[in-house]
Amino acid sequence: MARFGGEEFVVIMTSASKDQAFSFGENLRKTIESTTFKIPGKDSPLPMTISGGLATFPRDGETTADLLQVADKALYKAKQTGRNKIVLTEEFGLDGKPIR
Repeated sequence: MARFGGEEFVVIMTSASKDQAFSFGENLRKTIESTTFKIPGKDSPLPMTISGGLATFPRDGETTADLLQVADKALYKAKQTGRNKIVLTEEFGLDGKPIR
């Protein structure tokens, strides 16, 4: 895991399937959501959640730049659709529309 910018982090899992990576992301998300973050001088703990986007090689991209771009799009979809979730990249057909 590495800090990528501002409040963004990247996790690189070199031998994980998409399902394994998603499971890791969900476990991390649930752990952070359920952790109490006490702030000195505050009566109530600070609630914290994370949102994430997931991309895999080679299906979602063959270069680091491509994978980061695709994962970033999925991250913003997570933020736009309610936050506190991990979003997989979408598969697109030849017409450019998402395959469900």
